[in-house]
Amino acid sequence: LPGHHGRGTEMDAAIAAHATAGALRLRVLEALQERGSEGLTYCEAQGVLGLASAQQRLSDLVQRGLAVDSGRRRRTPRGAWATVWVASGASEPGR
Repeated sequence: LPGHHGRGTEMDAAIAAHATAGALRLRVLEALQERGSEGLTYCEAQGVLGLASAQQRLSDLVQRGLAVDSGRRRRTPRGAWATVWVASGASEPGR
């Protein structure tokens, strides 16, 4: 596990962090699936889920092929353009 050096408390912390990251990834994936083709930007994911780590968890989903760039952009509250991410398959017609 990342962050693990074989010592008792470090191992416990690494296991807990790994489990927490997995649960947070699931929450982000569920939010993407609920939004369907509307998708979420990183900023929107943080707001919807109240998670500061939403960007990292969404990046994890992209790396795993569970979320993809929809090809659309939306403005953030600060006026910057942001990628709209969707769950894999959600941008297909009929979804």
